[in-house]
Amino acid sequence: MLPQLTRAYVIIKIMRIGREKFLTFGLLAVILTLAVFFRFWSIADIPPGLWPDEALNANQAVAAWELKDFKAFYPENHGREGLYINILAVVFGLFGVSVASFKAVSAVAGVLTVLGLYLFAFEVLRNLDYDERTARSGALLSSFLLAISFWHINFSRIGFRAILVPLVLTFSAWLILKAFREKRTVLAALAGIIFGLGFYTYISFRAAVIPFALLLIFLRPRRIILAFLLAVFVVALPLGLYFLEHPQDFIARSSGVSVLSQENPLTLFGESLAKHLLMFNFTGDPNWRHNLANWPQLGIVAGVFFLVGLIALLKRLRRYVGAVSLFLLVWLGALLLPSILTFEGIPHALRSIGVTPVVYLLAGLGGVLTFNWLTSRGVRREFIGLFLILLTTVSFYTYFLFWGQNLKVADAFTVKFTEVGETLNSLPLKTRKYVIMSEGELPTEVPRFIQKTAGRDEAVYIINTSRLELKPGDVLLTMNEHREPLKAALRRYPNSQLTRLNHIWLAEIK
Repeated sequence: MLPQLTRAYVIIKIMRIGREKFLTFGLLAVILTLAVFFRFWSIADIPPGLWPDEALNANQAVAAWELKDFKAFYPENHGREGLYINILAVVFGLFGVSVASFKAVSAVAGVLTVLGLYLFAFEVLRNLDYDERTARSGALLSSFLLAISFWHINFSRIGFRAILVPLVLTFSAWLILKAFREKRTVLAALAGIIFGLGFYTYISFRAAVIPFALLLIFLRPRRIILAFLLAVFVVALPLGLYFLEHPQDFIARSSGVSVLSQENPLTLFGESLAKHLLMFNFTGDPNWRHNLANWPQLGIVAGVFFLVGLIALLKRLRRYVGAVSLFLLVWLGALLLPSILTFEGIPHALRSIGVTPVVYLLAGLGGVLTFNWLTSRGVRREFIGLFLILLTTVSFYTYFLFWGQNLKVADAFTVKFTEVGETLNSLPLKTRKYVIMSEGELPTEVPRFIQKTAGRDEAVYIINTSRLELKPGDVLLTMNEHREPLKAALRRYPNSQLTRLNHIWLAEIK
C-alpha cells in the first residue's frame, strides 16, 4: 500500500509541475504577444516622421547593401558602431526599403529583449535563493512590465542603434549565469559571442565591462571564464583594430557632451547624478522624442515596484553578499554612468537604456513581493489580474493616443522633413526638383531616405537660389515653414506659383 501511495504522490507532483510550466509558457506567450502588438501596431505612422539621425542610419544601410560594404564602425556624424546599420542593410536587401522595414529592426529587437528578460530574471532570482514559483512569477512580471513599458516601447519603434544594448545584455547575462550554474563551456562561449557583439551596438555598452568583470572575478570554474573571454576577444577584435587605426573615433561621439569638457565638471556631474537617480520615480527625460516629457521613466506603478525590489535586493546583499546581487547593483550604477557623465538633455533616457534589464527585473521582483503581501491579507488574485489589464490599457492610451497624437511629438520627430520627401515623391518623375538646405546638411538625410522608399531619384539639394538657372515646371522646396530662402528665385521668376503645405513651402517656376 505504501509504495502505491508513494507512486501516486510522485505522479501528482509531476502533474502539478507540468501544469505550472504549461501555465508559465502560456503566460509568457501572452506577454510576448503584447510585446509584439505594442511594438508593431501602426509602426510606420507612430511616432510620426523621422529624426535625421534615424534617416542617416537608414541611408548608410542602403549604401552598405548596394555596395556590399559592411563596416565595423561608420565614422560619419561623430561615428556609429556598425551592427545596427549592417542588420538594417540585410533587412533592406531582403524585404525592400521602406519605413516599416526600417523600424521593424528595432521592434524585433524590443520583442526579443522581452523574452531575454524573462530568461535572465528567472536565472537571477533562482541565484538569489527565491523559490521556483517566486522566481517564475517575478520573471514573468518583469517581462510583462517591460512589454508595456513606455520607455522600452518608444525606443523599440525608433531607428536608434541603442535598442540593441538591452537585448545583448539580457541574453549574454542569462547565458553566462546559466553556464556557471551548469558548468557548460559552450554556453559561456555563446555568452561571450553575444557580449562581444555588444561593442558594435552603442557607445554606452562599454560600461557593461565593469559589472561583467566583477561577476567573472567571483565565479568559478576558470574554464568558463576563459571560454567567455576568448569569445569576446575574437568577436570584438575587428572593432578594436579599427580604433587602433582611428583613435580619434573612439571617443568622438561622447566628447562633445561630456561634463569633463566643461568648466565646472564636478558641479555638472553632481547635478546630472541627482537627476538620473530621480528619473525612475520623479522627473524623467524632458525630450518629447524620448519620453512623455518629464514623466517618470518607469511610471508610477513600475516605479513603486522597482523601489520594493531594490530594497529586497539590498536585504539579500546584506544577508548573502552574493556575486549576483553585487552584479545587479554594479550593473545599475555602471550603465547609468555614461549618461550621468553628460550635461546635455539630462536625465537622458536613450544613453541610460542599458539599465532597463536590471530596473525591470527589480520591478518584477518588487511587484511579486507586493502581490504576495496583498494576497496574504485577503486580496483576491482576480483583482490583481484586473489591475494588470488596467495597467496595459493605460499604457496603450499613454503611448498611442496621448503621446503619439501630440503635436510636440510631431515636432520632435521633424515631420516637416518627412513632408519634403513625400512631396518630392508626389511630383512627376520628369520634374526637376530642388530642395533648399535651410536646416543644414544632416536633416536632408530624411527626404533622401523617403525618396529611396519609393525608388525615386534623389532631388538636387542647394544652399541658395541666387545663381540657380531654372526652367518653367521646375520645383523648389523649403525644409521648414520660412519662405525667405525662396525670395531670390521669386524675384527672378515673379509669375511662379507659391504654395504653403503643412510645414513647408513649394514654388513652381512659371
